[in-house]
Amino acid sequence: MFKNMKIEINEEQPIEEVVKEAVEQKCQMIISHHPLIFKGVKSVTSDSYVGEVVLLLYKNDIFLYCL
Repeated sequence: MFKNMKIEINEEQPIEEVVKEAVEQKCQMIISHHPLIFKGVKSVTSDSYVGEVVLLLYKNDIFLYCL
């Protein structure tokens, strides 16, 4: 199913850095303890931090699973 998986362990590293590292390593999935979205999202644009990260995940076909 997933060939490469990135598991975030460092709690202090921002999720954006984890995603960029996953892109470099050609990972298909990131498992994170910290959720990316805390409130409802009405649109996804690069104007916000969350939107930027979501678009980066989408453009690189990376699945993000937050516990």
